[in-house]
Amino acid sequence: MRMKVYQSKPRITLSPAIRDGQKYVEVEFDEDDAIRLSLSKEKGVRFEGDRAYLPEEGFDLSGFFDRHVETAYINYSALKNTLPK
Repeated sequence: MRMKVYQSKPRITLSPAIRDGQKYVEVEFDEDDAIRLSLSKEKGVRFEGDRAYLPEEGFDLSGFFDRHVETAYINYSALKNTLPK
């Protein structure tokens, strides 16, 4: 029986943000090329340092989670009750 060895993953933290009067989901991430590359494929993404901003309108938390959970641990607790249903 082979056991999987736990390897710590980089972290992504999601939180609400307003930039230039528009609502965004702020994606703070550990500096990691794989995360940056993966996030660069998101629709409407803007990067500023170790943060990315995704337009809140049309943001799908479930889809985001599915696309990035293999790459990083995702903390979305700050988004609870802030996204439209």
